[in-house]
Amino acid sequence: MLIVLLAAAFALQVDEEPAQSILTAPLYLEEEPPECRSLRLIRLAYDGGDERGRERPGMGRTREQAAVMARNLLGLIEAGADFAQLATAHSQAPSAQEGGVLGTYPPGVLVPAFDHFLFSAELGKVSQPIDLDGALHLLQRIDRWAACRQIVLKGRSDEVCALAQELFERLQAGADFEELARGYSDDPASAERGGAWRMFERGAKDALLKEAVFRADVGEVFGPLESPLGFHIGRRDAIEGFDPDLRENNWVRGRAVLIAHREGKAIRENRSLRVASRLAREIHAAAQHEIADLAELARRHTDDPGGKERRGDLGWIYRDNPNRVRSLDRLFLAKPGALLEPMGTEEGWIVLQRTR
Repeated sequence: MLIVLLAAAFALQVDEEPAQSILTAPLYLEEEPPECRSLRLIRLAYDGGDERGRERPGMGRTREQAAVMARNLLGLIEAGADFAQLATAHSQAPSAQEGGVLGTYPPGVLVPAFDHFLFSAELGKVSQPIDLDGALHLLQRIDRWAACRQIVLKGRSDEVCALAQELFERLQAGADFEELARGYSDDPASAERGGAWRMFERGAKDALLKEAVFRADVGEVFGPLESPLGFHIGRRDAIEGFDPDLRENNWVRGRAVLIAHREGKAIRENRSLRVASRLAREIHAAAQHEIADLAELARRHTDDPGGKERRGDLGWIYRDNPNRVRSLDRLFLAKPGALLEPMGTEEGWIVLQRTR
């Protein structure tokens, strides 16, 4: 459901703003990445047509019945009921089993009604029902970050399992987490930091340690969790005072030269696939041997709409932005300044460089 909404928003952006890149949207060209925010949702489908006149199956209820249910749920939330539990029980969105969590988004990615609420709401705020796509939606803005300490015990033998349970019980009885992490954790780097592991950014499908830390309250110890590595005991810490160098980073900045061809999916150019491939490799070689930098080569050659004026700059790219072509994911594996080998994609041949 959500991906359909996002894809529709992306199509509108490209159609209405031809200067926007076809590789990622929106473009974030400021000096620093924009603020992201996290949300969860309850979706109450109803029978009948959506706002485009298409018939959509609901849950055997009318829009009026869905509106009554939405008002009842809002009343429960205002009285202190847990939004995540209500989402699991009542939402028709795929995210219901994750407590309605949709993840984290930069501005301009979600459909306008969701985006407006998310970037105007205070933390914890719940929206009024939003009627969209044949359903009423209740949104809640939720915390984006969770700081995590952990004790890692490698191995899955009975002895390791018993030690994990013993340490958990000692922590429950008031033992010092950082002291036990230094004494017992099998991860040397985090053990030296008293178990300080990561400041996680909320995702749509968090699992294992990351899922557990977002479910925990600040100060709560959880576990033991079993993984292929062994056993994990965690504690959620306040993000204030937590080492900022341990913050999960989901942004890169990149530059691209797109060489389109007549077999490409997005832009039709009157050049063959073979010619496009050769041109991409020549551009890569020129940048690699410093005959010209990629920005200047993009100004001359890129077929990405608006790309010549931007000298190929794609701005900041968010890892979980659904409005990006998947070939950009290679930038997250590269070091700043790295020039990547040309790659054939559905859009055309692409030469990429990570700039930050």
